[in-house]
Amino acid sequence: MTVPRNLRHPRYWLLWAAIALLRLLTLLPYAWQMAVGTGLGQLFRRLSKRRVHIARRNLQLCFPEMPDNERETLLQAHFSALGQGLMEVGIAWWASPQWLARHVDTTGLEYVQQAQQAGKPVILLSAHFTPVELSLLVDIPGAGLTFRPHENPLLDYVITQSRQRRGKHTVSRNNIREMLRVLKQSGVLWIAPDQSYAGSNSTFAPFFGVPAATTTLLSLLVKRTGAVVVPFFVQKRESGQYHLWLSSPLEDFAQADETRATTMINQAIESGVKRAPEQYYWVHRRFKHRPSEEENVY
Repeated sequence: MTVPRNLRHPRYWLLWAAIALLRLLTLLPYAWQMAVGTGLGQLFRRLSKRRVHIARRNLQLCFPEMPDNERETLLQAHFSALGQGLMEVGIAWWASPQWLARHVDTTGLEYVQQAQQAGKPVILLSAHFTPVELSLLVDIPGAGLTFRPHENPLLDYVITQSRQRRGKHTVSRNNIREMLRVLKQSGVLWIAPDQSYAGSNSTFAPFFGVPAATTTLLSLLVKRTGAVVVPFFVQKRESGQYHLWLSSPLEDFAQADETRATTMINQAIESGVKRAPEQYYWVHRRFKHRPSEEENVY
């Protein structure tokens, strides 16, 4: 690929070196990559008090009945998974098709096929798990991926190029018109709506029993296109295999009002989190925006 001239500027050289190092690390045996990732994650835990505080607070809010020592164990496991997630980004970008075929399996594709046979577009409802980049490799021709453009132009360029090289069409999460076009043409759109959204296009819905600002975008897209919403998540097993699984479509989503629809979204994500809680992105401020009568939880 031809790199734009502005991204060759010396201010990006250090980041280019880091990307090159990640590329080299993907040449190591898988177990070594995960060991490096674990070390990086634990180093991050020791250095980033702010992210540790956010993750710990999220776990306290979502698992209030869990004993403190178990939550701390989960917190440590989460930071190991975060570091491993960096290695998994490299795997998703550069691993051979043969490696991916051996280590990544998918179940539930029939739900997409059934919807397509019925002439309905499909929204893949996903979430931010540490191996999320690997889930974007799901074998659904023409699937579009929504994303938030990265603040760093170089990272935004590399991420977009890597996904497009794997045959995926990327769509900014702010470009609703393009999302509608993708749904109407290719019929499948991946969305991860589990970050805190504020403004007129969001409402509060419970996430693990805590009010969370949740986007109403999916309701809009479903009403405009008649799409079905299929939950879709990724989990790394202890064996090192990666399991992508799709669940049955959310029932009566098209008829639900915004409050009910966002509640259904969060309940579906909760079910995915419970299967591998250490792999969920607890370092995100999921409860950043609060109802007017509540104080900042962080």
